This record gives sequence, C-alpha cells and structure tokens, in this order.
Amino acid sequence: RKGVWAIFDPDIFRSFLAGSIDAEAIDELLWTVYALSKERHGTVILIYNQGARKLGVLKKGSVGGDDPVSRLLIGRVKRRTIGELKKAGILLRILSADGMTVFNKGGRLMETGFIFDTSHAREVVTGGGRTTAASAASFFGKVIKVSQDGPIELYQYGRLVYRFG
Repeated sequence: RKGVWAIFDPDIFRSFLAGSIDAEAIDELLWTVYALSKERHGTVILIYNQGARKLGVLKKGSVGGDDPVSRLLIGRVKRRTIGELKKAGILLRILSADGMTVFNKGGRLMETGFIFDTSHAREVVTGGGRTTAASAASFFGKVIKVSQDGPIELYQYGRLVYRFG
C-alpha cells in the first residue's frame, strides 16, 4: 500500500476464529478476506454463536429487500458452507455485496445483505457504518471487518481485538 510494509499473519486470524468454525472453513474465509482487502472492497462478517430464531430479532432489514425475488435468490445460497460457496465461485461475490454476511458455527451461510440492529449492543458503539455494525454484532459472535481502505479488523465482545494493515 503506497510503499508501506504491512504484515498479514494468517495464524492470528486462525487463532481468533478457532472454535468458531472448522479449520478448513477458516482458511477458505481468511484468504477470501485477504483478497477483499487487497481489492479494497469492504465487508463485515459475523460468525454467529446463537440460534437462527434469535438472529431474526437482530435484523433491522435487508439490503436486497424482503421481496419474493430477493428471498428466492438468497434462499438458493443459504445453508451452504463456506467451502461450498468458495468452490462454486460465489463466496467473494457474497462477501462483496452490501450489508453483513452471517455464518453459523458450522460455517453455513445464514444471511447475506443483513442490516444489523445496533440497538441490541450491550454498550453504546460509535464509528462509521461498518465499524458500528462490526462492534455491535461482536456481542453475538466473532466479527471480521474489511475496510474499503484495506485494513482487516477482528472484533469480539464489542471491542477491536486486532487490526491488520
């Protein structure tokens, strides 16, 4: 990035996500996130640690809307694993879309284009849109945020844990 050295240590990423999703899914996700960072394309990913019913309470809306066509398109990729999405060539596209992408502890896609209701955060969170969403969502699982400027940030319990770049 403009003559500045930055080190990306994948082991930090792996240890952060260990116990949240399996090792193969972590590797598939980390290299896709790294590619998004290099392309300077922002995203927010939540590895949700609770049940699907509770996720509905946290949803403020959907970037794609809730019309039948949007639901049909999202329904075709929901419940697919990170590995399946990567092999099909659509993981990068899903993560590139607006809104938050939510995976469960099994590494299966739960939601995409998800607009997180930040009022459910246990503490007041502030910042830009992605930062606020990442911080608030991290009370419900581990969060990976990629800034449009390139840095990758890891959030847990409402706090920034680590920043690459």
